[in-house]
Amino acid sequence: MNEKELWRKLLGTKMKSFVGAGEYTLFLTDEGYTCNCMDFRIRQGSYKIRFCDEKEEWHYIDGCKHIAQHLANIGMKKVHKKTTYGSLIKVEPFENGES
Repeated sequence: MNEKELWRKLLGTKMKSFVGAGEYTLFLTDEGYTCNCMDFRIRQGSYKIRFCDEKEEWHYIDGCKHIAQHLANIGMKKVHKKTTYGSLIKVEPFENGES
């Protein structure tokens, strides 16, 4: 693990895996969010994510399901992820705020 990866692991946001044991680390950089899940590492995520910020301005990013869920959990509004097949899926925050 290089120094950059170590800092991301220490300072990043932890997100539990949706399909099994383990967790992933999300990190916000000047270029946007990154995630150390396989989907993001290989394809930079397989979703087109859209959401509104507190000013009701729309944002569009590429990412993985962990990034979409994190955005919903931190209070971004109208979070949706669009699959590679074109399906638009609304992402709701976890009720207990759990990542």
